[in-house]
Amino acid sequence: IRNISMILMRAYRLFLELVAFCRLVVVGRRIVLVDFDFTLAIHRKSKAESGWDLAASNVNHTLISKLKCQEYYIFTARGLGSRRDLRNWLNQEQLSVKGILCVGSTEGKIRIVRRLLRLGIKSIVWYDDLTDVNFDMSVGKKHDINIHDKNLIFWHLNLTME
Repeated sequence: IRNISMILMRAYRLFLELVAFCRLVVVGRRIVLVDFDFTLAIHRKSKAESGWDLAASNVNHTLISKLKCQEYYIFTARGLGSRRDLRNWLNQEQLSVKGILCVGSTEGKIRIVRRLLRLGIKSIVWYDDLTDVNFDMSVGKKHDINIHDKNLIFWHLNLTME
């Protein structure tokens, strides 16, 4: 049963990657990708609970000022189940995005960007802290993109979990 659940989880993540990749290929020209957790939304621990509270998160105004009038996609390692919560938070903060791409893992986001560059996308701007976070345990795993391409402008946001 454990192997079956691992296979299903892997298939689910590959599905999320494929959907996100297809949506971005259609865009083609300049693509701006913005990570959600600890990049656009600066999370705070909930006083009432031991975990993180999305409603208590603040907008990263420094990032918003960098984005100015650009259209951008939320490019998150979260799963599809969080789309409604993300959309509600964005509406509450009066932020308009071109779309929400739930990929399932940071490694999946890295694979998508590599594929887009191989496909010949000429301009990708990506804002991310490259961390997968286990919100229940308040721990994160950092990743290194290790992509060197003139068509990728990567902004690493090193925000800490408070």
